Amino acid sequence: MATSDFDRVWEQVQSLAPEEQQELRERLLQSSPGVASNEDELDQELVAAGILAPVRAVVVQNGVLPFTIKGEPLSETVLQERR
Repeated sequence: MATSDFDRVWEQVQSLAPEEQQELRERLLQSSPGVASNEDELDQELVAAGILAPVRAVVVQNGVLPFTIKGEPLSETVLQERR
């Protein structure tokens, strides 16, 4: 498809109501076997292909999410500051 054809189709898609865009999406997914139907499936396919790294399980304790910092462990920094 030429770029101008694609642009014209894209403009028409953008002019659709949200419900119509959702219906179009569902129909495209049905007509494309082997294509991920949602973000989770897409992520799994990308991990399987080696494009994405697997997501680590995050353990939430007391409603607080852990985070990673770069450099030496924070405990080492605290010990050095106390010396």
